[in-house]
Amino acid sequence: MRIYPDNDSAHEMPDGESARIADTQQRDTDLILKLPSPLPPSLSTGRGSRCCASHSGGLAASPRAASMLAHLLTNHALRHGEVIYLAIKPSLWFILLSSMKFIAAVLIFTIAANIYDGASAHRSISYWGAALFVISGRLTWATLQWMGRLYVLTDQRIIRVQGVFTIDVFDCPLRRVARVDVLRSTRERLFRLGTMHITPAEQSLPLAQWQMVRKPDEVHAEIIDAIERNRRFGGMIKAA
Repeated sequence: MRIYPDNDSAHEMPDGESARIADTQQRDTDLILKLPSPLPPSLSTGRGSRCCASHSGGLAASPRAASMLAHLLTNHALRHGEVIYLAIKPSLWFILLSSMKFIAAVLIFTIAANIYDGASAHRSISYWGAALFVISGRLTWATLQWMGRLYVLTDQRIIRVQGVFTIDVFDCPLRRVARVDVLRSTRERLFRLGTMHITPAEQSLPLAQWQMVRKPDEVHAEIIDAIERNRRFGGMIKAA
């Protein structure tokens, strides 16, 4: 028997029961220690940035977009207190549509090579195998380009991030955006996509595009609303 003192009196507890309780407590402690952190380490910066907020139920960020947002936060690209309205990526159709011209050229060249060479069945298979290899490489490159793109709209700026080996960031304050147009090519119309063409008010700033986004009309309305809100409330803040 073991004696467990209490504030008022001592109670006896069998050895087997005490061992069972100790084992249960140890398992609970181990489970708590293994629970994941509610935020990724890259987002737990302690800066209190108001990231991923939405004022009208905007499109949710994908895991890849969230990872790139974390990169922006850790590199101080987003300012303290900056509210993110949208964080989206191009449609997955971007991978195929951006490669269509290249794929068409490869197919035409392969067909022409077979006709010109009068290749046998064995050589024809070799030609088509090489063509498939080249097309696969182009689609892989397009996939990397898609993974490296992120379009962000905040209460202060419009941002485009792109790049595979080097990251190129377009950053324009909303008050300096002259206009935003929705462009739709024939292939984009077929898949209900659109491209946001961003024109800054200052000629020193480059043009930018949000290419092949889903629900382009909704995205365009979101951008225009953010620009008008920034100009309206930004002017009131300056006047104050």
